[in-house]
Amino acid sequence: MRLPSLSLRLTGTGLAATGVAVAGFALARLLASRSLSLAVLALAFVVALAAVSTRRRVDVEVVREGLPARLVAGQSVEIDLVVTALRRTGEVLVEETLPAALGKAPALRLPGLARGDSIRQPYRLEARRRGAYLVGPVVAVTGDPFGFSLRRQPLSAAAEILVHPAVERVVGRPFARRWEDPPVRPPKSRPAPSGFDFYGMREYVPGDDLRRIVWRAYARTGELLVREAEQGVTDRLVLVLDLDAKAVTRVGDDDTFETAVRIAASLGAQALSEGGSVTVLAGGRTLLDRARGPVGRLPLLDALTQVQPSPDAGLRPARAALLEHARAGAHLVLCAATLSHDDAALLGLAVEAGASVLFAQCLGPEADEHAASRALVVGAEVVQVPLGAPLVAALTPTGIR
Repeated sequence: MRLPSLSLRLTGTGLAATGVAVAGFALARLLASRSLSLAVLALAFVVALAAVSTRRRVDVEVVREGLPARLVAGQSVEIDLVVTALRRTGEVLVEETLPAALGKAPALRLPGLARGDSIRQPYRLEARRRGAYLVGPVVAVTGDPFGFSLRRQPLSAAAEILVHPAVERVVGRPFARRWEDPPVRPPKSRPAPSGFDFYGMREYVPGDDLRRIVWRAYARTGELLVREAEQGVTDRLVLVLDLDAKAVTRVGDDDTFETAVRIAASLGAQALSEGGSVTVLAGGRTLLDRARGPVGRLPLLDALTQVQPSPDAGLRPARAALLEHARAGAHLVLCAATLSHDDAALLGLAVEAGASVLFAQCLGPEADEHAASRALVVGAEVVQVPLGAPLVAALTPTGIR
């Protein structure tokens, strides 16, 4: 990978000296003072000489040992910065470039090194927040004895590192369909053609559909009985993220959108571990399309790593894809902080199309008090997760209503 070009700039002292030289030259011309002109030229020569002296190249090789390609939010790792001199070098300052989300950037002041000498500087990389980051480049910082100029020479290229969202253990199957009791997956799960499987019979009550009456049972017992049905078990999980940036609220280092991503990662990872299929929709885009089994865990987390809030708010951009998955009998999980009337109506259409829908509401300081009611009215299940709450408690089957 090609390294960035050299960066040479004047320090505050160098800029002040240059300003004094320019002003002195103008004043010398105005006063026609030869001695002042010589003094100004001497100062300008010193500044130029300082800038030229810092252009010397630092010939060292820098290697990062132990740098992983992926981390999990909250994880820390020890990195070794190994600097090897390719020829004799003087004293120089070597700095790593790190975003604030990965911790404090280390600096290493190298003494004079002979050719082939190496020095090792360990530092800790802390993945504080989910996202895609660049580590580096490592730069050598050199200056002149007067402090007039500063030069930054890249020594190694930047490396990309992905910080995955944290995946938490979920008790039971919180995304199981509400009619499954107990929620046991058959060896080969399938959606029923009509979206419902026969469950049992019960007594007829006024208002029941006459087409559900079991006339053979009536002939045997003389009682009107109707068929009860349960929705077919599906192994297709569709995770939907609402990217509405206006609905994001923050408390400390956590916010509702990060909670939504954490819920999606945890539910998706569990579904994949059970051999299920997982699709991720966000802002009208399909971030992950029908990944299946444990091998889909890494693509799932990679997809959730880089998603960010945007003006693509609500479910409208994903309407067509959402209804298509609903008609195919998938289980839909919406991870969001709020639910508008239009989005609730869309969830209602998904329920009518044969899908089982779970609304996972992320509760912040300014939570939408009516979002859960709107979801319940259209036939969706609701679970509410406060900021910072462990999912093992918030997503248990008893927490779903």
